[in-house]
Amino acid sequence: MKPHRLLCTLILVLLLVPLAARALQIPAYTPNVVDPAGLLSEDDTQRINHALAEIRNGQQIWGAVYLAPSLEGESIEQVAATAFEQWRLGKRGADNGLLLVLAIQERRSRFEVGYGLEGTLPDLVAKRALDDALAPKMRQGDIAGAIIDAFDFMARVAAKDPATLELLAQAQAEKRGKWNRGLAAWAGFAALVWLFQPLVRWLAGRRRARLMARHPELIGEDEEVARAQARPRRYLGLFIKGFMTLNPGVFRPHSVGDVRARLRNHHRAGTAVPHAHPLPRGPALPQRSPFP
Repeated sequence: MKPHRLLCTLILVLLLVPLAARALQIPAYTPNVVDPAGLLSEDDTQRINHALAEIRNGQQIWGAVYLAPSLEGESIEQVAATAFEQWRLGKRGADNGLLLVLAIQERRSRFEVGYGLEGTLPDLVAKRALDDALAPKMRQGDIAGAIIDAFDFMARVAAKDPATLELLAQAQAEKRGKWNRGLAAWAGFAALVWLFQPLVRWLAGRRRARLMARHPELIGEDEEVARAQARPRRYLGLFIKGFMTLNPGVFRPHSVGDVRARLRNHHRAGTAVPHAHPLPRGPALPQRSPFP
């Protein structure tokens, strides 16, 4: 190998080594709760294991929990997928694993669902489990209770519990209602943007036509000159209309409620994906817990 090639290879290795060192190391699997920082007591770990065993026997869902002290710069999606594959969760051939990842420092949570369960437990179900089952107990500082409730919600959906399915149907209806209202608002805004100026011009033209009919002596060349000078600005108007139609939120007035909501959510970092959820802040927890 030539010296310059050897030097380039050495530099490349030196650049890649720090990146590999910074990557989050997934710990060894300890069924069914992986808690490297020891955030849970032995009693809490036994409670979770007992709940997961019941779900496994009843619904054939092989659940596991990973309490990551920190994501160390990684995305929770990547950490969940890596841990799921490394631990090979689920029964071989069934791919019925279900992993709940709690990122303690980043206050994030995510369900990683095996392919065999994706039809039964889609993203909407995972999101409702995190929002409605996990979050309330986390606010109270009950990590074990939050984990158990989240898995219990997923198990009830898999078992087709009527009450739980009704809650999901209501959530879907509410989501569709919001979408329909947003679509109607956008259509009205687009109609206003594109039709307001032509309507004004049409009304002005009618008034001008009546005026010219009453006073023919006012017809002259000044109007044609004014129209010729206004043609270059037509393209700018079309651009503004198109931009406002595609980006109506840019020009939407912000209400006091919007500002307050932004201030409340200012502490949350990152963007939640369909079933990745920010863990809420709550009251003071036991010393073993990292939640202030």
